[in-house]
Amino acid sequence: MKANFMKRLFVMAVCLLFAGGVMAVPSVQAADKVKIGVLQPLTGPLTMSGTLVTNGIKMAAEEVNAKGGVNIGGKKYPIELIIYDTKCVPKDSATATERLIIRDKVDLIIGDFCSSCCFVDAPVADKHKTVVISPTCAAGGLTQQGFNYFFRGGVHNFSGVATMMEVLKAEGIKKVVLLAVNDAWGRSYTTLYPPALKEAGIELLGVEYFEHGQKDYYTVLTKIKGMKADGVLACSEIEDFAPFVMQARETNPGLKIVETGGSDMNKIAELVPPKAAEGLKGVSRMPPPDKSIEAFNEAYRKKYGSEPSSFTYSGHDNLMVAVAALEKAGTLDDKEKIRQAFQDSDFQGFIGRYQFGPNGENYIPLGIQMVEGGKIKYAWIGDRDKLVEFIKKLMKQ
Repeated sequence: MKANFMKRLFVMAVCLLFAGGVMAVPSVQAADKVKIGVLQPLTGPLTMSGTLVTNGIKMAAEEVNAKGGVNIGGKKYPIELIIYDTKCVPKDSATATERLIIRDKVDLIIGDFCSSCCFVDAPVADKHKTVVISPTCAAGGLTQQGFNYFFRGGVHNFSGVATMMEVLKAEGIKKVVLLAVNDAWGRSYTTLYPPALKEAGIELLGVEYFEHGQKDYYTVLTKIKGMKADGVLACSEIEDFAPFVMQARETNPGLKIVETGGSDMNKIAELVPPKAAEGLKGVSRMPPPDKSIEAFNEAYRKKYGSEPSSFTYSGHDNLMVAVAALEKAGTLDDKEKIRQAFQDSDFQGFIGRYQFGPNGENYIPLGIQMVEGGKIKYAWIGDRDKLVEFIKKLMKQ
């Protein structure tokens, strides 16, 4: 008799639940954590770069969780990271974006690394009204497609262009060859740099492409040598830039090499001999040293046994920008309110100050890294405020 009564009670409860009765509970109360998706290349040609970003995200999440979690409407929720390896393959990235939103039910996504992936991830995010913020995708067109839920959590290619013009002038380079990786990011530079070089009075002798994971640069270096270039502008990530530098020093030791912002001189100096690294300069997302960064660096070394990079700082910053936005929104349910909180961001991170325009753009200026006397040095070249204005001017052209 008691068993029958309990059975009837259970059936009534289920009916009420599916009828949308009073037993339904709002998801923010039911949620016991904040789910954040992470998309990065963790295998393949860009493994090192993707891992550096991911490590920064992980450390930021650990810092937040150590303090109780994300404060949503007066209650703290720990962060759970759901991480997928995309190999920087657009199809895989788009599929993972859909999976994170539909199956894993994440509250937002940090990623991907490559601009070609962000171009296909953003429409998926828009369809499901889920914020995607990328620490590294720099292609200019990303914020010109009308995406509502995509935010550039790194730097625009124009940021590097503005700083690079100052570097080339300081180096006395008059004739350059542009070497670019054959993807959306690299190809975007082939449209951004020519007008800026022309305005600066620097002759562009030609454009050469290479593929991710390429190991042999001797053919292109022979070509560059024949052009009698003063220098090379290399649009390249860490993994590809290192072998290029080695082969360039071997075939044309007098060639000046400047990198446009996809690499990190700290990591390059670990991968190539000191003699090959000496004199390298690159547009840098690295911040000037200060106490907070040194404390982070020490914690990173202790955890991972190596040095962090600018990608690590960007990953850390993006997680912290996301936390600030979620706390400002005060909800995990209202996707539009979360998007607006990102839009209204004003967050000072390691890399710079994160403030987004109406299209999800930001205007973080870049400094430079250089290898001098076997040491990595960081410097601003030019006035930061003027650089920001120059970046905005370039974007309007």
